[in-house]
Amino acid sequence: MCVQIDSRCVLLNILQVHESTDLSDLLGFAVALKKKVHDAYVDISDASVFSVLENNADIIQLNDRTVTRTTKFANFEDRAFLDDTVNRHLPSSVRESLHMCAEGMRL
Repeated sequence: MCVQIDSRCVLLNILQVHESTDLSDLLGFAVALKKKVHDAYVDISDASVFSVLENNADIIQLNDRTVTRTTKFANFEDRAFLDDTVNRHLPSSVRESLHMCAEGMRL
């Protein structure tokens, strides 16, 4: 069974740990996650990422190539809130892998 991880999930999990991330960091995150969750499909396509940015402009924004939190991101800083909302459809082992990969990123 394939586990689908969309770009909203990727971005919010990274930004839960880091205040910002460069668009080029998404590939490294996807590669690290695939090493932990072999059956994962991680959608970091341009269309998906830019759709997430447009649809979530109140909590995240793009400045040049850097995605940053806005002041309304506060709820997502709480790991439990993130797991209860964005990550709720994922098995707990995948949630843990998401958090581990975000925490392990060198930005």
